[in-house]
Amino acid sequence: MPATFHHFGHDVTVYERGGHVGGVWAPENRYPGLRLQSTGDFYYFTDLDSVPAQFTEENPDAEHVYGYLLSYAEKHGILPLVQYHTTLVHAQPLYDDLEIIPPRDGSEAAADDAGGAAGKGITDRPPVGWRLTLRRAAAGRGAADGADAAAEPAAAAAAEEDEEFTVSCDVLVACTGTFSDPNIPPYKGVAVTWLTLSCKAVLPKA
Repeated sequence: MPATFHHFGHDVTVYERGGHVGGVWAPENRYPGLRLQSTGDFYYFTDLDSVPAQFTEENPDAEHVYGYLLSYAEKHGILPLVQYHTTLVHAQPLYDDLEIIPPRDGSEAAADDAGGAAGKGITDRPPVGWRLTLRRAAAGRGAADGADAAAEPAAAAAAEEDEEFTVSCDVLVACTGTFSDPNIPPYKGVAVTWLTLSCKAVLPKA
């Protein structure tokens, strides 16, 4: 999606919580043995004429999928637009006649703070922009992914506190991943330990 907006001349900024592009395929998110469930000829952007050169297997592994996504971002000039180690804390819609509308939480206080605007239907109209509150991790300041964000400047690592800042934009596109954080069932009294298992199929002798 950033490539499409960038192609049509829009000023694009991508805020990435991690240290690499690629989402679930990024080095810090994938696990041993991760690969495509589908075949490689179904898993690539449609502006390509053929299966990516990185897909040398029928079901490419995570390393090759990440390599393809990284090369795609490089080709379309996306990497310089990415700010890494940056988390979206809050997104506030903006309106022409009322700059900020408090979140609709069903309370009278929210309507009062909005000057009764909630009752006038202002929140039913699309916003004209957004005010974003973001937090950049101390260890990630100044880090640029390029081909690889594994090595970060020593000065960035020396920072002690996260940096919180605000920016405004006309359009907000939320590309929220669902697989970055472990979802552990809350079984009382059960300690969870992450294990890396190597499994082999056991076949009966003929």
